[in-house]
Amino acid sequence: MQTAEIVSRILTPRVEVQTCPALRPGGPIAQILKALKDLPAGASEILLVGHEPTLSQWISELTFGKAGASIHLKKGGISKLTVGELRPRGFATLEWLLTPGQMELMSGTCAK
Repeated sequence: MQTAEIVSRILTPRVEVQTCPALRPGGPIAQILKALKDLPAGASEILLVGHEPTLSQWISELTFGKAGASIHLKKGGISKLTVGELRPRGFATLEWLLTPGQMELMSGTCAK
């Protein structure tokens, strides 16, 4: 929740943070998919915030159809997935993964 609040403060326009019990550590991907399907039809950009190792497992299931892909998401890292249609497994495209250091370099705020 703390990470989601931080991100919501820096996004423009500011986004609403909603809690979702499905995002708890170890939560099954089926519950996340149900929560996503229950969102209003106009919700086209969604940021899911979670913790490791569960977040990497979800990315693996959404992109490759099963857990176990070797995805290394650093603490505070971010990933972008593109989704066409929500299906049970293997329907998303992994666009990128960024580390906190890469994001800091991109923002121009890193220490010289």
